[in-house]
Amino acid sequence: ILILRNNGIYTIIPLPDKFFAGQKILWTAIATKESLSKTTITLIYSLSNENGAYIKRTIIDSWLTGRDYSLVPETAVILGFSTENEFDFKLEYKPKSRSKKTSEVFHVKQYAVRNRAAQGIKLTDREVIKFEMLSSQKSETKREQKELAPSKSPVSKKKTNKKAKEKKETAPSELTSGGLLKAAIQKQKKET
Repeated sequence: ILILRNNGIYTIIPLPDKFFAGQKILWTAIATKESLSKTTITLIYSLSNENGAYIKRTIIDSWLTGRDYSLVPETAVILGFSTENEFDFKLEYKPKSRSKKTSEVFHVKQYAVRNRAAQGIKLTDREVIKFEMLSSQKSETKREQKELAPSKSPVSKKKTNKKAKEKKETAPSELTSGGLLKAAIQKQKKET
């Protein structure tokens, strides 16, 4: 049995008749090499001695029974955990003066699955006050809405398009693209 605690330490033990694992458990699973090698573990954590948040995606593929292994540094506080391969999550930041961004959405697929001993990838330098997991369906519809949404100033775009068309229409044909070279050659021929 694999037991992952909320301090990022996991242990794999043989199946006992009775066992008290403690109250601070993130995840338990039946530990077979086949099932764990296919399961991506994602941890979002912050360090207690500095601001910022980190993400670590890893696969547990080898172990010794009864030994403790740590996935995150000792000073880490785990904000979020998942075994899903694809999901989005939102980090809310502590408000700052002169900063408009109070939250940010991250997509897990953007971050590589790394070795168990590797360090986490830094997501932000800002202090995180809340972690929220978003379903992948919600985030996909939000992305689609952003792509399909009209621009904020359609009138100004139309004006610039009209101006560009007028400039194209007023430009003499010999000045467009490769026509400059032709115009220079013709001018030189006329002078000689």
